[in-house]
Amino acid sequence: MKITIITIVKNDINHITSTIRSVLSQSYKNLEYIIIDGYSKDGTYQKIKNELKNKQKKFNIKLFRKSDKSMYEALNNGINHSKGEIIGLLHSGDRFYSKSTLNLVAKSFNNKNVISGNVIYKNKINKITRLWNYEVKRLTPSSSYKIAHTSLFIRRNLIKNVGNYSIKYKISSDTDFIIRLSKNKNAKYRFIKKYLIIMSNKGLSSSYSNLMQKIYEDLNIYFYHFNFLFLFFYIKKIIYKLMQLFIWKLS
Repeated sequence: MKITIITIVKNDINHITSTIRSVLSQSYKNLEYIIIDGYSKDGTYQKIKNELKNKQKKFNIKLFRKSDKSMYEALNNGINHSKGEIIGLLHSGDRFYSKSTLNLVAKSFNNKNVISGNVIYKNKINKITRLWNYEVKRLTPSSSYKIAHTSLFIRRNLIKNVGNYSIKYKISSDTDFIIRLSKNKNAKYRFIKKYLIIMSNKGLSSSYSNLMQKIYEDLNIYFYHFNFLFLFFYIKKIIYKLMQLFIWKLS
C-alpha cells in the first residue's frame, strides 16, 4: 500500500530540511513524497534541491515549483499529482513523531479509510507548548473539531468522494474539509491513540496576525454547515479547547 506525503512550503528556509529528513527517514518504504514550493524568494527552493541531491533515484520524490493563491490550492495540486492509495500531509517545519510513524499508520487502516491521531506542538527551542490529544470515538459533524488536521491520513478514493479543499477560504479550509468528511456516509474512521506529528507553532491558523480572519472564516463555515445552530457548535468548540489547554497547563 503506497502512502503519499505532501509538503507545502514557501519562504521557510530554516525549517524545510528537518521536514524532508523526517519523511525520508521513515522505515516504511512504499512511499511517495511530493514537495510543492510556492516560488520561495529566500533560498528555500535551492535548499530543497540541495537536500534532495542524489536522493531522488533512491526515493520516490516529486518536486514542483508552482504559484498558488493559497496553501489549500497548493494542497489540491499535490493531491492531484499524487499516486498513493493513502494521502497524508506534513507541513514545512513539522516532523513525524518517530521513524515508524508511517508503519503505524499503514497497519491501522485495515477496513478503515480515514484515520487521525495526536499532535505535539513545539516552539523554536523545542519546548512543548501544547498537546492535541482529544480522543474521538466517532467522527461526526459535532465532534469534527477534535480532529487534528495535520494528523489525518485518508484513502485517495474517499478524498475524491468528499472533494478537494475549498479555495474560498485562505486559513480555515481544513475546518470545512473535516466537517464535509464527517458528513460523508462513506467515511470509516479510526482514531489512533498515539502521537503522530510534532508540529511547529508557526501555522497559519496559530498566527495572531491571522486571528480575526480565522474567526471570520470559521463562523462562515459553521453557519454554512450548521445553519442557525452555528454559534452553539462554534462556542462548544472554543470552550472545549480552552478547557483542554487549561487542564494540560495544570498537569
